[in-house]
Amino acid sequence: MFGVSASTCRPLRAQSPPPLNQRLRFRALAVQEYGDLIWVHFGPNASKDSLPIFEFAQLPQEQRFVSKKFQQCNWAQAVEGGIDTAHFSYLHANYADGEKVPLMPQ
Repeated sequence: MFGVSASTCRPLRAQSPPPLNQRLRFRALAVQEYGDLIWVHFGPNASKDSLPIFEFAQLPQEQRFVSKKFQQCNWAQAVEGGIDTAHFSYLHANYADGEKVPLMPQ
């Protein structure tokens, strides 16, 4: 669908006149891997030199752990959960007869 040169778009099937591919232009974004993460430079004049220096990225790879998780909440709730470490273990715990019991039956 996308051309290699001049940020062009190849002809699209089932398009109405005027051809959409003649009006579309795409810009390439600079990307860089740093600290086992992929960083994309979105600014109009962003350079790879503008990458922030983070302590975790300076560590050897065997001392880092990169993962992802899906959290169904907004940003503020996620931050609050990270600050209040006791929140999850008490508020979302399963209690029966005043005793903490596993959430899943064993």
